[in-house]
Amino acid sequence: MDIFAEKLKYTPLENFYPEFKKELNDEMTDEELFDVAIDFVKSLFSKIKGNDRRPLYMHTTNATDTRNVGE
Repeated sequence: MDIFAEKLKYTPLENFYPEFKKELNDEMTDEELFDVAIDFVKSLFSKIKGNDRRPLYMHTTNATDTRNVGE
């Protein structure tokens, strides 16, 4: 299991980003919560980037999956 997904179960993201709470609903599965949290974190990076003309490339990966890292 992904470390971020596991931590979301015990440490709510809205504890650190209160605005994340509006993204949630009581019927979300763990997988849905993970997807919404990933999109939220990506949006934070997009806001920091602002209107800079250079492209911002985002890639979601599982840090514990060694098959996802090339040699």
